[in-house]
This record gives sequence, structure tokens and C-alpha cells, in this order.
Amino acid sequence: MAWLLANDCDFAGARTPLDQNRYTEVGNFFYLGLTPAFLREYVPLVLTQPSKLAGLCRLGYLLLRGLWRSAGLVKTHVPLSLLPPDVLDTNKVIYVTRNPKDALVSYYHHFSRCRVVKYSGSLEDLAEDYMAGRLPGLPFFSHVLEAWERRDHPNMLFLFYEDMKRDMPGTLRRVAAFLGKQLTDEQVGQLCSHLDFAGMKNNKHANSLMYQDAGILDMPSFIREGQVGSWKQQLSADTDRRLNDWIRRSVEGTGLTFQGVQ
Repeated sequence: MAWLLANDCDFAGARTPLDQNRYTEVGNFFYLGLTPAFLREYVPLVLTQPSKLAGLCRLGYLLLRGLWRSAGLVKTHVPLSLLPPDVLDTNKVIYVTRNPKDALVSYYHHFSRCRVVKYSGSLEDLAEDYMAGRLPGLPFFSHVLEAWERRDHPNMLFLFYEDMKRDMPGTLRRVAAFLGKQLTDEQVGQLCSHLDFAGMKNNKHANSLMYQDAGILDMPSFIREGQVGSWKQQLSADTDRRLNDWIRRSVEGTGLTFQGVQ
């Protein structure tokens, strides 16, 4: 979305590979530490499967190239406190969050199939580690609240994933205005079609397989479901209750609320 809006809906350009070619990814190396799972699961794999070793070399090249390539756009999972202190004074920042319970489910499906982390517990087990902030990319709320506290900064646009799913045209217009762009109704329709989740999943240039090619992710598609409220079918009533309690305590007095938290 950001690339297309910044580049005046260049759909032809969007049909070229996305990962590391049109934006810089900051933070991937945080996930590639020498963990026991990495040494046990991944090193033997790449040493015995030349195709996976070739995939790892290509991935490393793309990540390193992104460190010095000036692409205009930067994508990252790290919090504001790990970015330059003046980032909001010198750049526009689009921050996206989602219901912590849906984020937990997505986290589980990716990290239980990631050979670098190889989380071997159940979803219920992960909920405990998730709330305690014991895994990469966590703790959740210190990350989100850093951005929420700066939501009124003129260079900050704070978005919820649920709003994108509920009203993509409205979200597109908000982001376009934030980036100083104007959209016609036709462009909004084209963007909604291009950015539809099913379309993104079937778009090889968006749903990159470079982590699968390198043997890091053992899953057929990096983009999975993208549904709002999938936690309802996957979390037990007791875990849901404890997560709701944790969320309420974490956001108390901040004004931040999440859809589906009782």
C-alpha cells in the first residue's frame, strides 16, 4: 500500500519482486541469532541441502543490500525506541497494530514453524510466554504504547489492522492524505482489488517465499489467513479470559482499546 501510494499507483512496478527490492527491511537480523534451535535444526539442514544453502545465501544478500540501498521506504517490526531518536521529526511513520489475541495466533503459526526459533509448545503455552514477553519481537504493549503515545505527532499515522479489513477504501484515503497524495475513485477501486488479502496471497511478488527457499520457514505460504477474530476458534475460554485481563491491565489509563476485548 505505502509503496503504491508513494509511487502514484505504479501497478506495473508492483508486479516486480517486493522483498528488499522496493523498501529496506530493518530488524530481520534480530531474529537470526545463534539460538539452540538454530544450531540444532537449521545448520544441519543447510549443510546437507545445497538448494537451502543457496536460498540462505540469496536471503543474506537481499538483507545486506537493504542496509545500504536507498529505497525511500523502510519496513520494520522494531519499536520506536530502537529507531533513530529523531525518526518522527525527519520521516513520516505509519504504525500498524492489531488485536493482541489475533497477533498471538499469527505469532504461534509462524514461530512454531520457524527453524530459527522452533517453538515446540502449544498455543496455550505460547500465550504465557507471549504475555511475559519472552520471545522475539516482544513485549507487545511496550512496543505499541510507544507509538500510541506519539499518535498525535503530525508525522505519525496510527492504524489498526481491523480498520483496514472493515474499510479498505477509507484507510487508503487516510494513508494517501498522510503521504500528501490524491486518489481518484478508480484508483481506490484498483488498490482495493490489488491489496485484497486473497490477491496478496496469490501474488508471488508480495507473498515472498525467500524464507521457505532458505529453509527457515516450514510453511507453504508466508501470508496465512489475515482474518479478524480467528482467536475465537483457537483459544480456550480460560486462556481468552487471562488474555483479556492482561490486555485491560496493560492499556489501563492510556485510552487505547482493541476490538474483541471484553
